[in-house]
Amino acid sequence: MLVPAEQAISTQIVDVRDLAAWLVQSIEEAASGIFNVAGPVTPLSQHLATARAVAGHSGPLVAVSNEWLVAHDVKEWAGPRSLPLWLHTTGWEGFAARSTEAAVAAGLVCRPLTQTLSDVLAWDVSRDPLRPHRAGLEPEEERQLIEAASC
Repeated sequence: MLVPAEQAISTQIVDVRDLAAWLVQSIEEAASGIFNVAGPVTPLSQHLATARAVAGHSGPLVAVSNEWLVAHDVKEWAGPRSLPLWLHTTGWEGFAARSTEAAVAAGLVCRPLTQTLSDVLAWDVSRDPLRPHRAGLEPEEERQLIEAASC
């Protein structure tokens, strides 16, 4: 599994079901204010460990530098040929480390990351395998990058 060597970055995932429930509740209660709506701050290393546990992945992690990823045309964050959750460009520091205290006080409840990842994995396994993901690395792209990193 290809991963960035720099894993001190944080992630903040909110399950769309939790977001939708909070939005409906906020409308019903006529809530107002300024809210950062996201999940709990989770270090990338912990997020990856959770994802590996959910998927039953026990293979090696191939950690590569930000510079290596950029040199091999891996994109940040989202879209084709991207490494999801990876941000290295100057200016994005703290992007996934925002306080959600106001949203939580206004009723936001986030399900455990394990549940969200399990449900996403179940959905992914059930989808048409010939349909591209449109985000992340396709399996063959990741295999090629791992081979290049191993040389």
